Amino acid sequence: MQRETAKTNETSIARFTRITGKLIQEEGMRALYKGITPRIMRVAPGQAVTFTIYELMRDALDKIPGLGTQAAVFDE
Repeated sequence: MQRETAKTNETSIARFTRITGKLIQEEGMRALYKGITPRIMRVAPGQAVTFTIYELMRDALDKIPGLGTQAAVFDE
């Protein structure tokens, strides 16, 4: 996709469709999934860190008076 030059007056979707069709024709459907394993191996740990930090921060913020879900909004 990045190396392929656009043809004159060709829309982005037309270019994408042309390149994808050519790729499938030359290399088969499996070509669309090249590199998915390394990507998952890179993304999964990052998401684990993100979710862990989110939960830790949520717990810490819940303990702050007037900010947490346990605090009463209005004193009556």
